[in-house]
Amino acid sequence: MNHVETAVIIDLVEERLSGPEAAACKAHLDACPVCAETYHFWWQFNSMLGSERLVDASEQLTERCISIFPGAPPESGFRQIIGQIVFDSFLRPAPALAIRGERDARQMVVQMEEVDVHLRITGTGSKQTIQGQILPRGDETAIQGACITLLALGRTTRSTTSDHLGVFDFRDVPKAPLIVSIKSPASRFVGVLSIAESNSGG
Repeated sequence: MNHVETAVIIDLVEERLSGPEAAACKAHLDACPVCAETYHFWWQFNSMLGSERLVDASEQLTERCISIFPGAPPESGFRQIIGQIVFDSFLRPAPALAIRGERDARQMVVQMEEVDVHLRITGTGSKQTIQGQILPRGDETAIQGACITLLALGRTTRSTTSDHLGVFDFRDVPKAPLIVSIKSPASRFVGVLSIAESNSGG
């Protein structure tokens, strides 16, 4: 099933569509839970913007959010690296990866200078699980204590730390475009990766 573009759903929320366009869009929402969820999110978002109880974000929170996005200046003494996706199982069959799982899991390998990041994304609907492992190239040991921040656009931000094997995971992740930031104090770099939302689902 084809989905309605987000821009059209926003136009529906803000009542900018013509009568026939709005009727066609609403008919699609009745049959497509994915688009219905997107509509519900933007309806809530639009309602929140109109609330009289809005407060400005703190300066600390604003700086934290800005620092996650590609193009933000890295922290003093750190190098910023944009991750390069070298494998995505949604595009071709999966080889043997460091983190194995069910065949329908999305598996990715990302290069960030001297490390590879292996990712496995599972789950359906609005809840996903993201498991990862940071593996250095060469003879170095796994990267322990790296801070991984996950931003699900428009939804939530959370952080975790890699263990002694370089493993980390996020659970109950909303289905949305994702930005992953990996900060390694030992290697003095901040890696940033953007993951597009998958098109699987109804």
